[in-house]
Amino acid sequence: MECASLATACPRLPVLLLVTGAALAMAASGGRPCRAQDPDPVAGAAAGAVAAAKLLVTCKGHAATLRALVFTPDGKSLVSLDRAGGVRVWEATGGKEVRAVDAGGSDITCVALSPDGALAAAGDENGQLYVYDVGTGKQRAHFNLPNEASTVHAVSISPDGRQLVTGWGDMSKRLVFWDLSGGSDSRTVPSHLHLLAHSPDGRTVAAYGSNRALTLWDAQRHDPKQALETGVSAIEALTFSRDGVWLAAGGEGGVELWRVGEKRGAKRLGKDGPTVITLAFSPDGSVLATGAAGEKVARLWDVATGVERARLDGHDGPVSAVAFSADGKLLATGGEDKMVRVWSLR
Repeated sequence: MECASLATACPRLPVLLLVTGAALAMAASGGRPCRAQDPDPVAGAAAGAVAAAKLLVTCKGHAATLRALVFTPDGKSLVSLDRAGGVRVWEATGGKEVRAVDAGGSDITCVALSPDGALAAAGDENGQLYVYDVGTGKQRAHFNLPNEASTVHAVSISPDGRQLVTGWGDMSKRLVFWDLSGGSDSRTVPSHLHLLAHSPDGRTVAAYGSNRALTLWDAQRHDPKQALETGVSAIEALTFSRDGVWLAAGGEGGVELWRVGEKRGAKRLGKDGPTVITLAFSPDGSVLATGAAGEKVARLWDVATGVERARLDGHDGPVSAVAFSADGKLLATGGEDKMVRVWSLR
């Protein structure tokens, strides 16, 4: 799409939008289309590291809402995971589908990707936990608690790929630490755990439960080490910054950020906005990307000032997954529209 005049030909777009013309290209794998295209539309007032935002590719291939996105460390590939356990591997900037893996089933309740995109995990309502190698598509491990068919509510994979942590249980409520080489250790907890996130060094796990308590656990000792005070209710997303300095929680009341080690939150973003359902820090921790219920945009926030830097508009439903590339030049977004989009931020 060419826009000769932003004010007349494209009245929906803000005057601050940077638009460049590009030919529509088609790349296909297994009959699934992926478009390389112009930003149509990309909205935003950009500052600092986010000088301009351009939509590079739109990829179609998932059959369910996107739940997780991870760029591989070299930035060449993007791994996407939907709520049904469907995994896709894409060329990050070309959009071609490289691989498809089914890591789920009909009763999937939670999914997760390892930080390097090498492993995918899926838990179900029958207490089964499956781990797949994304590179080969083969099942790497299968876990369950003996003699207990209880729902797996949440799962997180450690950065080194050696540990899985799950929120488990229906009548009983447990936090279970799994070693991929074999063995497990469980702890009884006061409520069902719905969200889990490993710190970048793998030593800490943040856990949020149905009692609305947010707790940090020691991932080696398997013991709670700090309860956090939060002003955000009904938390829907948790993540650490890559340097381990910040923990962010998104939910009703926007986003709250804690300096790791401190009990009280230090910052609030988007306090009066919609419920945040996904978030991710840029590699240097200066920018936070969020998606929220009820709106079709991804927002980029300045962590230091709390100012909204940009909005990326392109999905046909709420943005449910976000991820930055290792160099911070690309942002991937996934949505309830089952689409994956990759944006250039520089």
